[in-house]
Amino acid sequence: MREIVAVEQSNEPPAQSMQKLQRLLSLHIRCSTARDSIRARILHRLGSAYRATGDVEKAIRYAREAADINSAGTPGAQRSFLTHSLFNLGLYYERLYLLAEANSYFDSCITVGLQFPEKTYIALMAYERKAFCFWEAADYQKSIETADKGILLAREMKDTSFEVSMMLQKAQAQLYLDDVAAAESTMQQPLRFFTSGREISDERLAVICSIYGRLLGKKKSAYAAITYYRKAIALNLRCKNLIQAVRNIIDLGYYIYDRELNNPQRAIACYMQGIELARQAKDAYLLSGLYNNVGALYAGRKAHRKALLYYQKGLAAMPIPFKDTVLQHNPSTDMLKMVGNDYFVYTLLANKAEAMLELYRTEGDASLLHAALGTFRVADKMVDQMRRRQYSEHSKLFWREKIKGMYEMAIETCYQLDRPEMAFFFFERSRAILLNDKLNELGAQKYLAPSDVARERQLRVKLFSLRQQLSILEESTPAYNMLRQQLFATAEELEKYLGTLEEKYPVYYQYKYDTTVYTVGDIRARCLRDNQSLVEYFNSDSLIYTLMINADTITLSKHHFKNYNAVVRELLALCSDKSTLNLQYIRYRQLAGQLHDSLFRPLHIPPGRVIISQDDQFVPFELLLTDPAVSTSFLLKKYVFSYTYSASYLMRYSDESMSLQSSLLGIAPVHYESRLQKPALADADRSLKKIASHFSSATFLIKEAATKRRFFGSLPLYPIVHLYSHADADSLVQEPVIYFRDSTLRLTELQLLGNVQTKMIVLSACNTGTGKNIRGEGIFSLARGFAGAGIPMTVTNLWQIDNKATYQLMELFYKYLNEGMDGDEALNKAKLEFLQQNDRTYELPYFWASCIFIGKAGKLQQEKKTATGKLKYGIAVALAIILGLAIFYRYGKMR
Repeated sequence: MREIVAVEQSNEPPAQSMQKLQRLLSLHIRCSTARDSIRARILHRLGSAYRATGDVEKAIRYAREAADINSAGTPGAQRSFLTHSLFNLGLYYERLYLLAEANSYFDSCITVGLQFPEKTYIALMAYERKAFCFWEAADYQKSIETADKGILLAREMKDTSFEVSMMLQKAQAQLYLDDVAAAESTMQQPLRFFTSGREISDERLAVICSIYGRLLGKKKSAYAAITYYRKAIALNLRCKNLIQAVRNIIDLGYYIYDRELNNPQRAIACYMQGIELARQAKDAYLLSGLYNNVGALYAGRKAHRKALLYYQKGLAAMPIPFKDTVLQHNPSTDMLKMVGNDYFVYTLLANKAEAMLELYRTEGDASLLHAALGTFRVADKMVDQMRRRQYSEHSKLFWREKIKGMYEMAIETCYQLDRPEMAFFFFERSRAILLNDKLNELGAQKYLAPSDVARERQLRVKLFSLRQQLSILEESTPAYNMLRQQLFATAEELEKYLGTLEEKYPVYYQYKYDTTVYTVGDIRARCLRDNQSLVEYFNSDSLIYTLMINADTITLSKHHFKNYNAVVRELLALCSDKSTLNLQYIRYRQLAGQLHDSLFRPLHIPPGRVIISQDDQFVPFELLLTDPAVSTSFLLKKYVFSYTYSASYLMRYSDESMSLQSSLLGIAPVHYESRLQKPALADADRSLKKIASHFSSATFLIKEAATKRRFFGSLPLYPIVHLYSHADADSLVQEPVIYFRDSTLRLTELQLLGNVQTKMIVLSACNTGTGKNIRGEGIFSLARGFAGAGIPMTVTNLWQIDNKATYQLMELFYKYLNEGMDGDEALNKAKLEFLQQNDRTYELPYFWASCIFIGKAGKLQQEKKTATGKLKYGIAVALAIILGLAIFYRYGKMR
């Protein structure tokens, strides 16, 4: 053992250490057959020595053998030292950019390390590296969450140094999420630590300098940022940390010299220095990233041919068997599966495809368009890989926003090639992907054992309950920290449990991550009935692409529309305010006519049924005017509109499954507990009873019975649910909520709903179709939340509504639904009759246009009322309420 320690403490070159360790290993094997802690220690140190020479494969082999010995539980094994080997394995896999494997070893290191007080510092190191791995994988929110776990542990251990390290990782991730204010707040303690006069290692100081440099760059203090980046680079070079020095050089060149100071010469000088160091470090991904940045710099200055050469160099530098220099060629799908850093490869491919499109605009060579289209397809595959490897919903949403520009360029390529059917592919890939993922997950549950479904649901309920409790506690209290630790543990348990399900049930995994995009032929065969047309929009602030599909044609058009988003916001603001709309009706007519002429008139769609799939905000097309000079020339009078999140969303449901059984659950709190500060909805209960006359069976949760818990318990067993209540939502930060007698239901709580039997929910509450707009994903509204729970049809409202008009409109809707009309037709007919029955005041779109139909329309089955039917549904309701009470028993107690 003395000789092993002597090798560990020496500063000799790795090759000499390896020779001594190999001799000691041979000696131990000759003298003893025991696979004990001494042999494990020699193997562990051999792994470290091979890692120092760059032979990561042998490093992993020796570290694994060391870990196997100390984890065997045999006499002579030393389980506490296992912590070291697991940590090193995490580092080795991180070096190969196999980040999922690295995090698995870091998790094991944390689990073992926390069992031995003297090894807690290694568990803290594992938290730090794990947070960094998530950052490398571009899963920034998960990086923040992991750093927070490490911060709690460091505070518990009273280890300020490690607490500072975790805060640095957290601030770095916050900066990449563009949350500058949060990052600046997080950096306060590391900066105090830096200026406190305490002894601090060069490695730690380099990290502080690099992240503070990034923060200063975000705050437009470019020259101050340069000073800190330069210091970080010098410190990392002095520590022989070439990889981190290269990262600092990339950031300095890209964020400061290129983007902030527009100094391409300095940026190129940085990149060239980085390329030399990346070669020395033998880091293929950083080398690829540098080539990408050089390419992006040339592309930004219209030198697209030169940019393409560097993008191709970047692809060829990847650690995959692709060395092709032909610009039109890309790595194969099998090669892409070998990639450890999806983000780098996606960025290279997307940039390369865009450069080809721009070069076509200059040179007019159509072969460049075909090559660009193929490259966009490959980039899209990388988007799928990124999404599957990201755990955090927040990170997924962040990247959905980031990649929208790539889809815009792909659609432009299709437009130039006159390939509308291929444009349809990219239209679909650009919208509501995360909603489809959620529905895939719900559908995949049919492949799981009931006990596994129940366990997953139990963990989700517990996780949500803990979040609710945490939200009402002060951060500085011991109770907050204790509850936060429970939250982290539960989230990790759920994450690991989902991972085991994917391994245990391969078909579940395949269904859960299905990325099928249906063809135009599929859409015609299964979604378009009675000469329906499907219209999809993709928009930026000044450009709109429109795709129209009907029974025999498909067209792709492009329209320049300056300040489109501002025009839509102004129109919706006018229509949602009765007084303003009345005063500014001429302006409404101008906007409604302008949008009609830009979005709809050029399509030449014959009167009939139209399905609209919008890119970001919902615009109720019914209120657009065919002739602004005629105040009531609403499109409502010629067309029956329904809306969808995507065409793929409609394809989930067959026509047969859309048949609505004649059974209604009606909810109307009418009055609310005083602490909720909501006015009464007089006559909502009376309207529900009028609606019930159209059904063979109806159950009501009215007044005191209209509680949140009873709603959750009753909803899953009813095919049609109607809710009269209040709701709150906005398009900025407020999470949408809907009010019950005793409490509120938040959008995030809808994930607790399992596979419900409900086919249609009618949300007669203001703003239930409103929410935060995530570019590339859509509006996160209550309506979307119910869609994510598996309810295929929703009637929802886009703004605050008039009670009397709502009651009348809904009663007419069910009248026509009962006459055998599809849901979209019934709503259209109800609006037309509403206009006929009322005076001119009610012609204002404020009264009737807020209500829209989302999803695949279905018909109401005609059934006779029977005592047996009523008894059957009465028993079902009782069972459902018992189920709901059981599900929320823990939640109710904990809250």
